[in-house]
Amino acid sequence: MTRLQNLLILGICCITFAGISSASVANVYIAQSSAGAADGSSCSNAKAVSFFNSSSNWGSGSSQIGPGTTVHLCGTISSALTAQGNGASGSPVTLLFESGAKLSTAIFPVSGALNLSGRSWITVNGGVPCGPSVTNKASCNGTIENTANGTGLANHTDQTVGINVDGSSNITVQNMLISNIYVHSSNSDTSVPGQPLPSGIWATNGTSNIEIENSSLHDANWMLSFVGGSAMSGLNFHDLDIYHADHCLAVGVVSQTDNNIFFHDN
Repeated sequence: MTRLQNLLILGICCITFAGISSASVANVYIAQSSAGAADGSSCSNAKAVSFFNSSSNWGSGSSQIGPGTTVHLCGTISSALTAQGNGASGSPVTLLFESGAKLSTAIFPVSGALNLSGRSWITVNGGVPCGPSVTNKASCNGTIENTANGTGLANHTDQTVGINVDGSSNITVQNMLISNIYVHSSNSDTSVPGQPLPSGIWATNGTSNIEIENSSLHDANWMLSFVGGSAMSGLNFHDLDIYHADHCLAVGVVSQTDNNIFFHDN
């Protein structure tokens, strides 16, 4: 066999292998209910929340959510979102709130309006900065909120969380407004226990490399609650505006040593 023939065979093999490789979908749009063609190509053709919450739609297939996928959230979503897979180093799954998008309902479950428990390499992006420099919170975009939990409201429960990052790693939350998880407006309202729920962002087991930045959080009990019996490390909380909370930040230990905890420019 000649050298030219060898090169041609090698080239054909390379083309064949390239053809069978797969990658997750680059962009998919999610709304409360499906719209238009429901092919996920835009907010007007969004897939329903049920697509996001189904494990069969996460992976490396060309129509699946996986490393490198941007999930665009559209409009008001009243159902909790639960991630079914992970991103990868340098190629996270990004949840991007489109203009006017929010997770909003009377009360989200204790598992979280956004449940990232046990997941890794996911970025949650509200779209525009919403930290201490933003005096008018109405200009913030990505919102997670309860609308009826608190003093004088329909619900009085501590069993509710904004974002659940329990046991997660390499998670970034940025440019978010997390609000009204429990609106406590009376000293006589003692129906909520002292710790640690309801929380804006919550974890208790083995969380590592979590960054919360450029966001505002208000009206919850322990707003940022990272307290538990398993060691946590690499927690970075910065450029945050936190108010109307019993504990703005709680990082606690039982018998382990937590390390590399940063809280600055808030």
